[in-house]
Amino acid sequence: MKLALATTLVTLSALAVPVAPAAAVPPKGARVVATAADAQPAPAWVEADYLEVPSEGRPARLALRVSMSPKGAIRQDIQDLGPRASLSTQIWAPIGAAPAGAAALDEAPGWLQVLSGRPLAAVLRAKDVDADKTSFAHDGPTILWVLGAGPHDSEAAQIRVERATGRLRRFTEIVLGPAATDGGPPVRQVVTVRLAGAAAKEGAEAAWPARIEVESAGRTVAFALRELTIGQPLDPDRFRAELPEEPAPPAPPEQPATPAPGPDPGGPGATL
Repeated sequence: MKLALATTLVTLSALAVPVAPAAAVPPKGARVVATAADAQPAPAWVEADYLEVPSEGRPARLALRVSMSPKGAIRQDIQDLGPRASLSTQIWAPIGAAPAGAAALDEAPGWLQVLSGRPLAAVLRAKDVDADKTSFAHDGPTILWVLGAGPHDSEAAQIRVERATGRLRRFTEIVLGPAATDGGPPVRQVVTVRLAGAAAKEGAEAAWPARIEVESAGRTVAFALRELTIGQPLDPDRFRAELPEEPAPPAPPEQPATPAPGPDPGGPGATL
């Protein structure tokens, strides 16, 4: 009887011990891609204006404007609001969507390619994101799926999307600078763009972030959305790349002037 009671107590004690839940297993890459692709906006006319969020005690110094066409062309304008008042413009487009002079669409920032509605698989190939490597991350209480990196590899090319909705929350890509003058390899630069908030709760605007942070070379610049317009056609010239003027052909070398013929030394009026 005592043995039976002891056995029963051991069994009940074992059942009372909480069993640790099995570790969560990251989803397959194909599932992450499909979920993120479903959350992408469709290609459309888009114009989004962002203004730098300044640090305390100084005014905003940068303005960012993004323009997109339904054919996949992307234009980015960065305006320096300081004394220099410089403007930097870049245009990217798929083959045949813009006049010669636009850069290849593969070179456009990854987060803009996603928001332009470009097929996600093409974006991942362009940015060398390993679509077979997945992990988890968190942004506060929000669980994110990571595609392209492990849990502690923050500098690998990768995207992070919300597990529940597939909305893009982060895009990290590797940008190569110009080749070194000494013949060494080009400088490798990690650029991470974080997207937060939404321009709207529903509709096409919901995919657009209310705030973006661009981190590169240890510096972070934050922008807040000021205005977003979707579906209103833009002037096609907005996506026309201005080619640099071809240098004028060099002028032919000047020929020495031919002196006018003088009087014949042996003719009339000649002086001996």
